[in-house]
Formats: sequence, C-alpha cells, structure tokens
Amino acid sequence: MTRFCASNTRSAMAAISAPSDDDITFLSEGGRAGNFVWVSSNVSTFVSIDAQQGIYIAPTVDTTGASGAWKRVNETVVCVKWFGAGG
Repeated sequence: MTRFCASNTRSAMAAISAPSDDDITFLSEGGRAGNFVWVSSNVSTFVSIDAQQGIYIAPTVDTTGASGAWKRVNETVVCVKWFGAGG
C-alpha cells in the first residue's frame, strides 16, 4: 500500500520511519520542492555522488543509501536549485 506524506525539509524526509517501496513524499523546502518516491534497493553509489541531496535523500538510519533512499520523481529536467544553488 502506497503512503503519501509531506516533508518541510530534507531532514524531516530522511527521518520518516519505515518507508516502503513506492511510498511518496512531497518536499516543500525552498527551491528544492518536488515529489520523491522511496526505493528500497541499494542506491549508495547514487547517494554518494549526490552529496547535495538534489535527487537522492538517504534515511537517517542509513545515510549511505545501502538500504534505500528517497528518489526525486523527475521526467527529464534537472534544476540547479535542487542542489542548493541560488539565483
């Protein structure tokens, strides 16, 4: 069963307890706003590359992403504001 929740910050999103595959959350943090879906596969490579948390946000219980992470739902466009850029 897919659950939906909203998160004001990346920290709040990372703290969501026991997410399941296909759970969805909406991040409303400034220029980083967007929908994210939980993936339970090992995404540690992507998490380590995405240190600014623009696309992948690992949970606080496993910051490596080895047990899964929140992944931005995105069709084609990447926005620099997702990574904290201003302007």
